[in-house]
Amino acid sequence: MLHEMIHSTGTPDRLNREKGKKFGDTLYAKEELVAELGAARLGQVLGFDKRILNNNAAYCKGWINALREKPQFVLSLMSDVEKASKMILEKLA
Repeated sequence: MLHEMIHSTGTPDRLNREKGKKFGDTLYAKEELVAELGAARLGQVLGFDKRILNNNAAYCKGWINALREKPQFVLSLMSDVEKASKMILEKLA
């Protein structure tokens, strides 16, 4: 659920993230990593079971290879994670 909530922050009327055109392309991979890392961060802040983090890590591992084509995306990735996580936490408060 948290993963999908993070995706919802990327719409044009919210944070307006570029999402990619097809499964597996670099922008698609970046968005999946934003959603999964954001979900992991939210889970940590909200006190979810630590075992969930292992699942987050396994999911992310599959998308890392796609980003090797354009490593510059890593620079904006964590900024996107922070913005999306903050938006969700503000809505939950």
